[in-house]
Amino acid sequence: MTWKNHKFATLAVVYAGTGSLAASFIAATSSLLPDLLELRGVVPHRTVTHYPYPFILAAGVFWYLLSVDPGYAYYAAFFASVGVLLHIVQDGLSVGGVPLVTPGGRRIGAKLYVTRAPSEWMVVVYILGGCLLVAAARGFLSPAYLQYSAVLAAEMGLNFVKTVGGSLP
Repeated sequence: MTWKNHKFATLAVVYAGTGSLAASFIAATSSLLPDLLELRGVVPHRTVTHYPYPFILAAGVFWYLLSVDPGYAYYAAFFASVGVLLHIVQDGLSVGGVPLVTPGGRRIGAKLYVTRAPSEWMVVVYILGGCLLVAAARGFLSPAYLQYSAVLAAEMGLNFVKTVGGSLP
């Protein structure tokens, strides 16, 4: 899946699930990490960086830490892990698949699309459409809720900067 489609699909899935713009943007941005960590071909594509189990463990650890100490860093780390996992799931829908048994082993995929082909766009359209329906049913698309979510995301961003010791002009 192309980077643009990874970001769109991840943003939609996380927003439909949480109603949080902050979580959605963190996850969407982080959804590029499995490909970025390949360091422009130093690590072969869809091997170690697309092996899901370390990221499942990381998400579980960050979820636990977030439940014990609900801070911004754990929140960001948890949703970054979610973004990585959604990238892996999305690539797992492709013909190319992802490694599920060993990091360098045979890749397994659902064969729903070929990257950069019309089939990829169709899968993304179905994901976005389904997420829009879920978000609407949960009330996450009303103007009042969107305004509330945007203000909350901005406040979280400002508080995060203050928490890590930064300052704003």
